[in-house]
Amino acid sequence: MINRKDIIALDPAVRRCGWAVASGGKIVGCGLWAGELFGVGFAIDVGSPLESVRPEDLPDPRYVPPTVLVEIPYPRPSRTEKAKPVDLIRVAFAGGRYAEQVAERYATYDVQTVFPHEWKGGTPKAIDNARTIAKLFPDELALLHATGLSEAKRHDVVDAIGICLWKLGRRR
Repeated sequence: MINRKDIIALDPAVRRCGWAVASGGKIVGCGLWAGELFGVGFAIDVGSPLESVRPEDLPDPRYVPPTVLVEIPYPRPSRTEKAKPVDLIRVAFAGGRYAEQVAERYATYDVQTVFPHEWKGGTPKAIDNARTIAKLFPDELALLHATGLSEAKRHDVVDAIGICLWKLGRRR
C-alpha cells in the first residue's frame, strides 16, 4: 500500500512517461508508461504506477495519499535545444494528463511540479543519468535493469528515479 512518505515521480514525454515509486526512502518500482495521449488509444508498456495498488485499498482509513511529482519542461534559451516551443507545450500537457491519471488512481491532491533545473541543475542528461544510476542501491539498480529497457530508451525512467532521489535528499 502507498503511504504518506511515498513518492510517485513522473518524467513525461509526448508518447511515453518514465515513472518511479519511492517508499521507505528507497526506490521500489520504476518503468516506462507508453502511449499516445493525443491520439485515440493509450497503452501501458513496461509497467505503470497505476498498477501498484488495488482499488479496494483506497477506502482504507489508514490510507494516506502519496506525493506525485511531475517534471515539466522549461525553455532554456542559453543552450542549443532540439525541442521547439510547441513540443514543450505538448510535453507539459502530457505531464498534466499523466499526473491526473495517477492522482485520480491514488486519490491524492498532492501533485507538485518540478522543473529540471530544480532537481538536477544544468547537467547534461547523459552525465546526470550516470550520476543518478551511481546513487542507486543494488536492489534499486536491479529494478531498473528488470525493466528490460535499453540505455537509449530508459532515460525518462532514470530521470523519474532522479526526481525521487532528489525529493528523498539522496542526490547530494
